[in-house]
Amino acid sequence: MLKKRNFLKIFVVLVVILLAYTYLHAIIALNYPPCDYKSDQNDLIIEGTSLFLQSNSDVLLLLNEVEIAEKMAFDFDYVFKLTESAIFKLEKARIHYSDAMNFGKIICDEKGEAESYAKFDYESFAEKNHLNKEIMAEVSELLKKGDVAGVYEKSVNDMDSILSTLKEIKKEILMKQKPDIKLFWSLLQQYNILGLYGNYATLVFYSI
Repeated sequence: MLKKRNFLKIFVVLVVILLAYTYLHAIIALNYPPCDYKSDQNDLIIEGTSLFLQSNSDVLLLLNEVEIAEKMAFDFDYVFKLTESAIFKLEKARIHYSDAMNFGKIICDEKGEAESYAKFDYESFAEKNHLNKEIMAEVSELLKKGDVAGVYEKSVNDMDSILSTLKEIKKEILMKQKPDIKLFWSLLQQYNILGLYGNYATLVFYSI
């Protein structure tokens, strides 16, 4: 039992550190128009990123409830409210990103910027800025082809995966069953990866 408690203490510290790291990066995720400035597109991206952060904030509180449940009763009602709120905000964020993606298909594909993205040295940029090379490789896979809209599309698909995890957690809570800890670990990783992916794309947009 002591080992389990020590393990959970380590886990919650990692949660706080990693989610704080996500906030620092996701706040500038995909919010820089890669082609000619379009205010409508920019507004959609800003709203989408804001909602993503608010959803992430709900999840941080949700993870806190999982941690303190080790010494007190699991508050199913509060956890349900947090889960529903996170889902609602992320679904709205998804709509905004989808609309921004459609803007990209119209605006960016005709601007002939593919050559700039193809020539960009993604590996050196990641090394110089101490970025995760695997995530940068995912960003470069699309941008090397000039597929800016694809970057938004991937973000939308990643949100779908997060929503799937959140809905699985919600399903368990509705049954008054405490969800498996692995679901919460997955949720943490999904939010962090999407936040970093969006930030890396933004860094490239600013650099070209």
